[in-house]
Amino acid sequence: MAATSERWLEHMRAQTAFFASAYNLPVHRKLEEIGYSRLQPYLERFIRFKSETDRRVLDATRAPADGLSDEEPAGWQRTSSPSPTSTPFR
Repeated sequence: MAATSERWLEHMRAQTAFFASAYNLPVHRKLEEIGYSRLQPYLERFIRFKSETDRRVLDATRAPADGLSDEEPAGWQRTSSPSPTSTPFR
């Protein structure tokens, strides 16, 4: 049993080291520097994914809401330049 625990511990240490090394890699390009038209398809895909999988939409009285259709995220338009205090999507 101790050998299994040691292997598991070494595995977890290796996973932690791998994560830390990936997290500490230099950033090649900041998200703020990428144009909106280039980001939009990724944002749409992410919003659709979150709408289908985020369990925080559940409560005790109803089932999860249906996810967004393929067309719905594309219908969201940027309302202005992003700022720390404004919501860029409606």
